[in-house]
Amino acid sequence: MIALRFVNKWSYGCANYLTKQLGQSNERRRVYYYGFQVVIGAIVKFILLLIVSLLLGVFKETFFTMLFFVTLRVIAGGYHMKTYDKCVYVSLASFVLAGLVVHFLNPFMTWIPSVILTAITYPVALYVIIRWAPRDNPNRPIKSPDEIKKFKTLSLIHIHLWLVLMIVLILTGQFMFLLSGCFGILFSVFVVSPAGHKFFGALSSVLDGKKKIPRKLSDSI
Repeated sequence: MIALRFVNKWSYGCANYLTKQLGQSNERRRVYYYGFQVVIGAIVKFILLLIVSLLLGVFKETFFTMLFFVTLRVIAGGYHMKTYDKCVYVSLASFVLAGLVVHFLNPFMTWIPSVILTAITYPVALYVIIRWAPRDNPNRPIKSPDEIKKFKTLSLIHIHLWLVLMIVLILTGQFMFLLSGCFGILFSVFVVSPAGHKFFGALSSVLDGKKKIPRKLSDSI
């Protein structure tokens, strides 16, 4: 994938330059390389998302869905694709699809379905956070009891602040933002849950070209 080669090339170049300028070891270069991969990769993903969503006319819906997703994701954790190219494919498909759904549903939204959607999203998210958050990954292990407690507490505070915001959006009739908020949070807790891990694990296998897919996505929300 061109984007992956670009990210790797620029990340290595930046890491190599920084290491030479600071006169540090190859071990430090590997650390810088990973850091630049994260930063440059995030920028490239956003640019690709921007281009695709603008072409489809759903940038605003896609952007706010992603924004709500990310705000919980950074503290609650969740599944991570093992390679950058798979991460790009899945992220683009997921957020653009969510943006299209928000765009389609928005004209039909009134306060009644908004209340129902919020009333479904909040307890689902609360249950997943209490039961499984924070969910670590190989790149960001969370093993310390103090860290686990901190991120769980932050996640609980986040979801209650989110609920207050959703109530304000309902009262002010901002249904597009409410839809984005609900879909973003539901997607964020899905990647935390065992069902999300099984689903994306199966999807990763498909992207790897493996034909065998788990039949049951058990241990669901």
